[in-house]
Amino acid sequence: MPIYNGMLPVINKDEVKRYAGLRHAEDFPEKFVDEACKEIQLLATPKGVYQEYDYDAENKVILSNPPLKIEGSIIEKHLEKSTKVYVLVLRSAKTLKDVANSYSNKATTQ
Repeated sequence: MPIYNGMLPVINKDEVKRYAGLRHAEDFPEKFVDEACKEIQLLATPKGVYQEYDYDAENKVILSNPPLKIEGSIIEKHLEKSTKVYVLVLRSAKTLKDVANSYSNKATTQ
């Protein structure tokens, strides 16, 4: 199975806020969100694996072991003429969580 080791070229600030439980926080300093995004880009080491599978477009099933039924009109339409698919799994959550928690703690102590 191929392995992916990459970098995060862009960090979505809204997702950082959501992940840190700050989506509706109005008084959280924006400078901490900006700093956290920069730090995440420097520290994150996303890792992942991907695998190619045959795809049954008529039945909307990835022919993996076990088979995986695709649900959702947008992805079904996107794959409607496909015979192969790649499934990709990435992990970088620990770094994101650690940085988000660090900046959350900074903001509450100021």
